[in-house]
Amino acid sequence: MSDDLILVVDDDVQVADFTARFLLPKIGYRAITARTGAQARETLDCQNISLILLDLELPDMSGLDLLHHLIADGRRIPTIMITGHGSEKIPVEAFRLGVQDYLGKPVDEQALIEAVHRGLANTHLKRDNELLAAELNKQISWLTTYSQIGKSVTSSLDTDEVLRRIVAAGVALTGAQEGFLALLEWATGQLYLRAVKNIDERVSKSIRIPVEDSLIGNVVQSASPIRVTQILDDNLLKVSTGFLVHSLLYVPIISKDRVIGVLAVDNPTEQRSFNDEDEARLTDLADYAAVAIENASLYEQAQQEIVERKRIEQALRESEERYALAVQGANDGLWDWDLRTNQVYYSPRWKEILGLSVDEIGHHPDEWYNRVHLEDIERLKLDISAHMAGLTPHFENEHRIRHRDGEYIWVQCRALAVREQDGVAYRMAGSLTDITDRKNAEQRLLHDAFHDTLTGLPNRALFLDRLRLAVERSKRRKDFTYAVLFLDLDRFKDINDTLGHMLGDQLLVIIGKMLGSGLRST
Repeated sequence: MSDDLILVVDDDVQVADFTARFLLPKIGYRAITARTGAQARETLDCQNISLILLDLELPDMSGLDLLHHLIADGRRIPTIMITGHGSEKIPVEAFRLGVQDYLGKPVDEQALIEAVHRGLANTHLKRDNELLAAELNKQISWLTTYSQIGKSVTSSLDTDEVLRRIVAAGVALTGAQEGFLALLEWATGQLYLRAVKNIDERVSKSIRIPVEDSLIGNVVQSASPIRVTQILDDNLLKVSTGFLVHSLLYVPIISKDRVIGVLAVDNPTEQRSFNDEDEARLTDLADYAAVAIENASLYEQAQQEIVERKRIEQALRESEERYALAVQGANDGLWDWDLRTNQVYYSPRWKEILGLSVDEIGHHPDEWYNRVHLEDIERLKLDISAHMAGLTPHFENEHRIRHRDGEYIWVQCRALAVREQDGVAYRMAGSLTDITDRKNAEQRLLHDAFHDTLTGLPNRALFLDRLRLAVERSKRRKDFTYAVLFLDLDRFKDINDTLGHMLGDQLLVIIGKMLGSGLRST
């Protein structure tokens, strides 16, 4: 049984109970019901709902009203709307409010099952994107902090200020309550506190820590980090500064293969342990501290090392940017456009969507542009230019593109630009998603809204629209005339009563074809 929970909102007790207690569990999903819009909102407040099956007509409000309330509450839950209403305006408004599927009554069981699968797939994709976005934001936070520390290391000779920033970054990135940086004084063989965070500086200036200290001494001697945790309040750790703490993390500061100090963080009151990730972050910051100390004493000799470090940081930043953009834009095929060289990387999946082999096309933008439908190319280029110019926060466009078999398919393209400090875009990367099925479904829905499902003839909604146009035209033009022709099928009820409705339907289809063959398509 899936962990997903589906909410069935329908005032028809039999339909709701059948769907929630029999149909959905049969295909592996848990479901609960709500009879009214108010009850549905209460359920959403206390349950983690993955998908809503929503009836249009409810006792206290319409399904569309409920969707308006959910949007106002900041909820965007995948929804399948079910209704017997024939108005063509309802589907348009429903899709505008975020409805993913629209099913008419009576609902076909297989169609409902397929719609549920699609809706939950979108829910899972949204959750995955949220998790990836959270991880990406975390990495961006790390990279931003590293970038700021790196800039201060390479641009400032105020070592004390740089080291204070490093300690503050260590406390922030590990979630610690306090931290300090201690350097080894070679003449006395003791460590003194050079920079602190959330520790009284007046006290810290007088503290001297012997290398023989059981914890810091182990770090200096082994040149390896140490993590210790003691949760019980009656047996707390006494650290080098003389205070009692629940947990601590010490990492060595190593310069030219020699330990010159220790970067430390701890939690005096919070019962929280440090992990491998915290150790990696603090180790990175200790490396920055070593560079800052080297720069202060050997500035000229360290220039080459700083240049090399900046090159490595740039390569790492570009790699992280590629990863970040791929995660944000990934849906199907990926592309990465270097605007400086005007070369585009098309992923194997990008080419596969168009029916192309891996080595079949080059890296020029025209490999993409020349395949776009003539009616869509101008809009595509305008959207790309607007994003490159900074007029839009992200790029998104739907267009038709030629498949290898000569047919056009619909694709959705999303991307983000990477910019220099002056705002000029130098790179753009994103994804290409095949949305042909969705576009075909939209066209079918629009056709079904204005045509009879049995005969395929225009329905009452389209007839009334054409009649209204004829009336309005006759008001504007005195010479314009029109007529309404009414056709009736005599004794049709006798056919249904004697031969059955199925044969009656066949007769209607045949007559519909006869009418269609004798009239112009317009």
